[in-house]
Amino acid sequence: AVAQIPRLLESLASTGSIISLRMFLSCRSSDRALADIIGGELLEKTECFQNLRELTLDGSHLVAVNLAGRSKMLKILGKRLECLRFVGNTPKGIFEVIEELCPNLRRLRLDRSNEGVDYSHMPFLEDMRLERSMHLPTAFSYESLRLFSFSYYHYFGVDRIERLITNLAMQLKRPLEGLDLEIPGVFVNETLCFCAEHLRDLQSLTIRSSHSDGVISPGTIQSLAQACPNLRQLKMKGKSTSPIIFSPSALQELGFVHKLDELFLVLNDKHLDNIERLLSSSSFPLKVIMWERRRWVSAHIWRNAQLKLADIQCR
Repeated sequence: AVAQIPRLLESLASTGSIISLRMFLSCRSSDRALADIIGGELLEKTECFQNLRELTLDGSHLVAVNLAGRSKMLKILGKRLECLRFVGNTPKGIFEVIEELCPNLRRLRLDRSNEGVDYSHMPFLEDMRLERSMHLPTAFSYESLRLFSFSYYHYFGVDRIERLITNLAMQLKRPLEGLDLEIPGVFVNETLCFCAEHLRDLQSLTIRSSHSDGVISPGTIQSLAQACPNLRQLKMKGKSTSPIIFSPSALQELGFVHKLDELFLVLNDKHLDNIERLLSSSSFPLKVIMWERRRWVSAHIWRNAQLKLADIQCR
C-alpha cells in the first residue's frame, strides 16, 4: 500500500546497495496522498540510493496518480537512474520532473501519457516506450533515441501510423534502429511499407496486432527486404483474437531472412505445410526462428535449415 512506502524506503536506505527496484502500488480510500506522507528526513537520503539504476513504479491498481507524489519519489530515487518505468498511469507534467531529477536517464516507459506532453525535455534518451498512449506523439527532438515503442489506447486509422513513422524519420537527430508498434492488424501491410520507405536503417522491427486480423502480402516482404538491409530482428506478434499471418505467397518471399538473427512468426494450421517446405529447402539457412509452441515441426527441417531454435505456434 502507498502508506507503507516511507517505511519501505527507510529500510532500503539502510542497505545502500539497491541496484534495481520495482514497486507495486495500491491505495485504500483512507490512505493519505503519497506526497503528504514522504517527509523531509527521507528526502535527504538521496545518497543512500546512489547505486539505484532501474526503477519501476507499477500503479496498475490505482485509479489516478499524482505528480507531486511521483516527484518526491524521484527526488529520493532518481539521481542515478538509467531506466525508469511508470506502469499503469502517468501523471501530467512528468517530463519536466524527469528532466530535472533524472539527469542520467537513458530508458523510459510511460503508460497512458496524456495530451500536451512535451517530449523535447529528454534529449539524451535512447529508448522510449509509450504504452496505451492517450495521444499520438507529433514532435521528436531527441539527439540519441535509438529504440521506440508505441501502442495506442484507442483504435486509430492508417493515416496516424504514417504520420508517426514520418515524424520519427524526419525529426530524430539520428536514424532509428529499433521500432515496436501495436497497430490494428488490418494495417500491417501499410505499416511495413511505411517503415521500408522512411526507416531504412532499422535493425529490429516488431509489429503487434490489436483489434483485427492482418495478412501480410508478398509485395510487403519484397519492399522490406530491399529497403532495410540492416534488419536483423523481425517479429510479427498477433493476439489469439487478432493474429498477423503470412499469405502462402508471402512465405516464399521470406528467403531474405537468411540475414536475420531472429524471426518470430505466427502461422495458421493451413500454412504449416508451406513453411515446412520452405524451411527444408537448402536456400533458407535461418540462424534462429522463433514461434510460440503448439506443435513441433518434424526434425528433418531443423537439420536442413540448421536452426538453433524452432518453436511454432499454429492457430
